[in-house]
Amino acid sequence: MFFGDKNIIYEPNMFIGLVDVADPDFIADKFNGVVSDSYDPKKREIDIFNIVSFYINAPVKSSQNAFRYDSNLYFLISTGGKFISTNSKTGGDFGFFGRPSFNFMHAPEMDFLGRQAFQNTGLTEFYLPVATYIGSSNFAPNPYSLRSSFRIYIPNVTTLNSSFIISSTVNWAGAICYANPYLQTSNSGGLDAQLSAFQTDGGTIVWVTSTTPPSTISDLSASNITTTTFDLNFTAPTSVNGIQAYEVYLDNGNGHILQRYKKYTDISASGATISGLTSGVTYKARLIARSNFYTKSEFSNEITVTTL
Repeated sequence: MFFGDKNIIYEPNMFIGLVDVADPDFIADKFNGVVSDSYDPKKREIDIFNIVSFYINAPVKSSQNAFRYDSNLYFLISTGGKFISTNSKTGGDFGFFGRPSFNFMHAPEMDFLGRQAFQNTGLTEFYLPVATYIGSSNFAPNPYSLRSSFRIYIPNVTTLNSSFIISSTVNWAGAICYANPYLQTSNSGGLDAQLSAFQTDGGTIVWVTSTTPPSTISDLSASNITTTTFDLNFTAPTSVNGIQAYEVYLDNGNGHILQRYKKYTDISASGATISGLTSGVTYKARLIARSNFYTKSEFSNEITVTTL
């Protein structure tokens, strides 16, 4: 799908998934800090999955309570690098507050999270490689049982506001925060108070001393194809920080953007079997290599595999 006029063709770079929506123009008041031609009603569309897609050509920030009352919101994907913050300085507090259905976000360009922007959502991964500031009470998944699978990657954050992770109700055993080493001594020479509370409540802190990602896999291939499985084969990439896992992304060709950015599963090595597939379906597969510091490679080459 493309948007534009007779002079310019725009490819959408923001996708918002909702269970039900009738009018794509509802998005008009959800973001601020844009120039007048950043996005236009003529460039907003809804597809068969109720995904609102539109084009943004300038940095945007979510507005106050932007999606707080949209109970059917379930994902946001930014592919153009323009969704820069839920910035409280421009009224972006509570942007996605209290939306348990909201369980996936791809916006690695975000540099500032406003107060309680993601409290009580269903998100379990925050991959924020350029963020420097996290507002108060941001990370508290709903339901609390999600905490054990929580992963937070904040290698450049230097400020964690009060209760950035709400940790007083249920322990954080199993959760991991990949953090900037600066926070080891930022509290008058001691550990940042918020991370100290996270650690006391069972969370694990990994200090990210290198953000160098693994090299990109370029020879992905498939073998041993059956009706519901196939194996993925590749040469292990180089990585100065080791390899924690390989993220598998599968697209079954139905046109849902979420398949392109939400991983299907993790595998540990070449030769792993991908299961749970449907017979007679053509899949597009690609990998991301993830290091022990949670840095991620670029996507591998994409292959096409048709199950029997």
